[in-house]
Amino acid sequence: MMLVDGHPFLVRLAIYNVANINIILTQILQNTTILNIYADNLRRQSLILTPQP
Repeated sequence: MMLVDGHPFLVRLAIYNVANINIILTQILQNTTILNIYADNLRRQSLILTPQP
């Protein structure tokens, strides 16, 4: 899982999507599917890293 640099939560999220959402692994490796799967996590990280007044 070089795609997520071994991050345990992101690896687990990918496996969950393959097992429960019926997403094929090759779909996860496509950029559009990656953005859909990891969008919530990326949004959360962005909020954490964005300076708040």
